[in-house]
Amino acid sequence: MTSMIFGAASSPFMAHFVRDHNAGVHSHTHPLAFEAITRSHYMDDLVASYEDIRKARRAITEIRTIHTAAGFNLRAWSANEVDVLQDVPKELRATTPTQLGGESITNKILGLYWNPERDELGFNTSMNRVSEDVRAQNRAPTKREALSAVMSIYDPLGLLSNYTIRAKIILQSLWRLKISWDEPIPEAEQELFATWMEQLAGISHLRLERRYALGDCHNRELHILCDVSEQAYAAVAYWRITRPDGSYCLSLIAAKSKVAPKRTQTIPRLELQAAVIGARLADTIKKEHRIEAARTTYWIDSMTVVHWIRHDAKRYTPFVAHRLGEISELTQKEWRWVPTHENVADDATRFTSATIKTGDRWFRGPDFLRLPDQWPKEKSEDEDPREEVVLHVAASTPNDDEWLPDPARISKYETLVKAAARVLAFVDICRRRATRMEFHHLEKAEIWH
Repeated sequence: MTSMIFGAASSPFMAHFVRDHNAGVHSHTHPLAFEAITRSHYMDDLVASYEDIRKARRAITEIRTIHTAAGFNLRAWSANEVDVLQDVPKELRATTPTQLGGESITNKILGLYWNPERDELGFNTSMNRVSEDVRAQNRAPTKREALSAVMSIYDPLGLLSNYTIRAKIILQSLWRLKISWDEPIPEAEQELFATWMEQLAGISHLRLERRYALGDCHNRELHILCDVSEQAYAAVAYWRITRPDGSYCLSLIAAKSKVAPKRTQTIPRLELQAAVIGARLADTIKKEHRIEAARTTYWIDSMTVVHWIRHDAKRYTPFVAHRLGEISELTQKEWRWVPTHENVADDATRFTSATIKTGDRWFRGPDFLRLPDQWPKEKSEDEDPREEVVLHVAASTPNDDEWLPDPARISKYETLVKAAARVLAFVDICRRRATRMEFHHLEKAEIWH
């Protein structure tokens, strides 16, 4: 084969394989370039970071040498330090910059905007594929146009999760209404969508530092905050960096948010879901970063979940036990309680009309992490087993089962269990622990019978 076919299903794999194979051939003589090519290439973009200018220049030289040997020629080189590009011919440097919000020249990287001079990231909010009438809010969008607008915000790291979750909540409500793709959305959802579109102005002017504040740091800690509401659940990660003078600074790393399932779940179960995505997020950060964290701490504002994590998962129902098992595999029970008003992850769990600004606590991080380990003290809370603890009953007194349906009056075992489950569900509904009969009510009913 002497040519690469565009459009074939195998084309992306073949392109990556050839590129990485060529780098592997030269891995012994050019180890720095081999690592950059195999780990820092994203399709046809190369994004790499180095500790100093000399190492960056060496990496560029090696990368160009290896790619040239295979007939590849990287173009549009750009860096936040001018000296890094001394060895790159001017004709191979970035020559087609993109204007960012009327400010200085910027370049586009993976759908994000990067200002090399300030070393800041920005977000593309042009929504060119969305109808002009919808962008100008002259008419209500259809469900198809609403989804297109939401997907126009490219945010692979979840840095805007506190903003994008608002649109996801609207989309979920549209799915519940079961309207067709090309039907205008209802007035109530239109007002919410218009509010979300108005907030785009703040996103277009948002500027975030690209690099972490790691210079001359004495210690690095990874902190994950998790939270949930009836609408969504989220997790957000920060570096907590100790400076030489003993002060602390925080850097936003990434975040993940999801809308709550359509099927109603209890708040403790949703909080457990948030803990799971927090554990997964931390695991991904540790695997994909070259820097290591001296300590990892997980924060959640639910003492119920903290209690579950610190105890044997076998005590609980399968739903809880399976998720506790995953959490125990990914974490070392480094979980702490934090008050809701100090939990930054709460900002990505509900719809609000607040404007997004660079100075928001979402981007700055929680204030208590800037203090010298003066962290929130856990409140004492008795275990609330609710429906999650598995009951093992060996015997009971006559008075304990007075509430049970009389087996002598019911001929089928299945009908008997369902009747008992409905009584259990009624009790939980009265106590506001459930909204309808669920599977765990059937499990309890089988234990009693």
